[in-house]
Amino acid sequence: MGAIWSCSTSPQTAPSSSPAPPSQHAVNDVDRALLSLKTTKRKLHEQAKRVEALVNREKALARSFVAEGNKQKALLALRKRKMHQTQLAQLDDWAMNVEQVLSSMAIAQDNALVFNALKSGSTALKELQAQAPLDEVERLLEDTEDARRYQAEVADAVAVALSPEEDAAATAELMALESELLETSPTEQQAKESNAEEELPSVPTTAVTANPVADLPDVPVSEPAEAKAQPQVEEPLLAQ
Repeated sequence: MGAIWSCSTSPQTAPSSSPAPPSQHAVNDVDRALLSLKTTKRKLHEQAKRVEALVNREKALARSFVAEGNKQKALLALRKRKMHQTQLAQLDDWAMNVEQVLSSMAIAQDNALVFNALKSGSTALKELQAQAPLDEVERLLEDTEDARRYQAEVADAVAVALSPEEDAAATAELMALESELLETSPTEQQAKESNAEEELPSVPTTAVTANPVADLPDVPVSEPAEAKAQPQVEEPLLAQ
């Protein structure tokens, strides 16, 4: 069993002249520990198979000694079998402990991956937020609002920049344009109506007479003359 524990312990490495970064050193230690645990688990499994074979061998020897009538050797074989069974149970417990450590390390690795992912995401989020600080965003909104107010003030200033005389002159010019449009509108309407009349065909002023129908012969109401002039055929007299 001392060989098992000697195999499970990892050798101490001498410190290198150029130390690696902390993160890389931590990863190497984790890999080294995982390799040592997996090697120990494999050796424990091999040792358990050998001890189990010894248990079966001692049982077979005890059976043969009983058949031969040698009770002393049979009892000794059974005692050895019990000892090997105890050793086998101890090996199983050690293997279970190693398996639990491996499982815990796997969970820790998953947690480390999740932590690193969250850390990277948080760093990226901070970098994005640094590109648009809150005070600069508020300043930009204030500048936009100031520009909008300035534009409204300029529009109001341009609207009231005319003098009263200029405003009255513009109003008089507007009224003159409206009067001109009212005077020209009937003439244009008459021109449109005359053009429409020229395009339509003229309406006839006289009554339309129906087309003369060709005279048809009258239908005779009496028998034809030929029928009247036809001689009557006398019936021959019968010989008496």
